[in-house]
Amino acid sequence: MTNTEREIREEFEECKGQIVLMHGKVARLVAIGDDGHDFYWITFDGHNVDWTSCLIAFIRLKGRIDDKDYEKLTRECEFNHWDQPLHMFNLDQPMTTEQLHLIEKKRKAMMKAGENDRYLAIHWDIN
Repeated sequence: MTNTEREIREEFEECKGQIVLMHGKVARLVAIGDDGHDFYWITFDGHNVDWTSCLIAFIRLKGRIDDKDYEKLTRECEFNHWDQPLHMFNLDQPMTTEQLHLIEKKRKAMMKAGENDRYLAIHWDIN
């Protein structure tokens, strides 16, 4: 593992699942990847996955904006991001195994990578 990869993994561990600003848009940091030439921050905006070179910095929001405002953002993600149980199911009842498998199946389909792409770490839970 190179020093660059180690640094990227360490930053991801600190921020995984957090809501960040990337390219001026709010998204969740869900993974890191590489294509053999570059490392990537992988974000999810509720509908699409975006690979952005790690040369581009994201802006952390957790701990940098008011806690109540950050909680509002996480709640919005829970309701509006299609991979979240609150968006997909009535949670007045416990989730079934079938429902959990459906969420995982949707996540895997969305995370299909290119021929030379690979995921180094993935974290779907909102943090």
